[in-house]
Amino acid sequence: MSVLPALRNTQFRAWLIALFLTNVGAWMQRLTQEWYVLKLSGGSATMLGIVTGLQFLPALLLGPVGGVIADRYPRRRVMLLAQVVVGASAAALGIGAMAGNHSLAPVYVLAVVTGIAGAVFQPAMQAYLVDLAGERGVTATVGLTSGAFQAGRLVGPGVAGVLIGTGSIGLAFLASAAATVLPVVVAFRVGAVEQRPAGSSSTGWQMLVEGVRYSLGHRDIALALGIMVFVGTFAANVQMTNALMATTVFGVDAGRFGLLSSVLAIGAIVGAVLGGRRRIVSRRYVVCAAAAFCVLDMASALMPGYGWFVVAVAAVGVSQLVFITASSSLQQVSAGPGMRGRVAALNLTLLTGTTPVGAPAIGWTAAQIGPRPALLVFGGLALLGTLGVGAVGVLRTGSPHGGDGVQHGGREVRAADQ
Repeated sequence: MSVLPALRNTQFRAWLIALFLTNVGAWMQRLTQEWYVLKLSGGSATMLGIVTGLQFLPALLLGPVGGVIADRYPRRRVMLLAQVVVGASAAALGIGAMAGNHSLAPVYVLAVVTGIAGAVFQPAMQAYLVDLAGERGVTATVGLTSGAFQAGRLVGPGVAGVLIGTGSIGLAFLASAAATVLPVVVAFRVGAVEQRPAGSSSTGWQMLVEGVRYSLGHRDIALALGIMVFVGTFAANVQMTNALMATTVFGVDAGRFGLLSSVLAIGAIVGAVLGGRRRIVSRRYVVCAAAAFCVLDMASALMPGYGWFVVAVAAVGVSQLVFITASSSLQQVSAGPGMRGRVAALNLTLLTGTTPVGAPAIGWTAAQIGPRPALLVFGGLALLGTLGVGAVGVLRTGSPHGGDGVQHGGREVRAADQ
């Protein structure tokens, strides 16, 4: 896959850089918040699971609404407003930490606020960048934005770990606030792109229903979403489970805790490159990629020491991004231009919005039986669900090769896995 045509677009490049920097800030905020919660709660896995769940609960409840907003209103302005809210939340946490706050209540509230803003930002961002790159650059856009996201994950936690290590959690929050908002403000001045409007006769509720019906009625999109239910609920909480393994199993300090996120990001960047190099994405390929991620996630629980766990985390990062890139590419190419925001929102709802179900359950289970058995149990549930959905979706295609595929370059084809 060539990404050069997309990168020649000045507006796309500006927003891609902005997306990278905002992701640096987002990952700084997330890691700092996790460390803050563990500090305030005395290392409670249950409290960490609750806060993580609260942050992603809006994605479950409001994710489809975010897709309607992305297809109805100017996506560029929606993105800016959402990021201002995220930055303000991080700044509030920083001020509270510097003032000596010892209560988890403000963290709970601001986690929900951040989650609401994210539920609005993500589908608008995905649809907007596809608008910038053009329909023929859909798969290139998915790869580049995934790479920018993971590059932010690579840098952000490391910076946060350094700032936390100096004893300044509040400064880490404030730095994340600046990194989240300022790049988007700059990119906002680059200019807008023509946006395909949704039908003006449709109400917001009608648009939401239309998006759900469209997604469930499309075979490729429906299979990808079905798998995402299980992966998102039981296996996608990698950042949280890494935190539990790092603090309760291996007892590492803030620096080595942040290193895990960076290693995961390196693996994810490699996974995005590998996923982008694949010429054809089929339903069967998406199923295999998801199953591989689940198996490697379970294998990480068996690592005997911190060094081996770091290696396993890198492999998990590779497999996770191969799966996400394949699934997103299949959905985005399959979706019509006027439905792209709503399809992206449903995908994000099931990837991150199911975290409020899975995160507290994993946190509670880890507190009862330990992080290692909890990882094995929930990874196994994700694998069984993936194989079940895959068996139904692939076998019903009527094709010996796993059904319709998507060829990089934005053209849908029927093809064998290669």
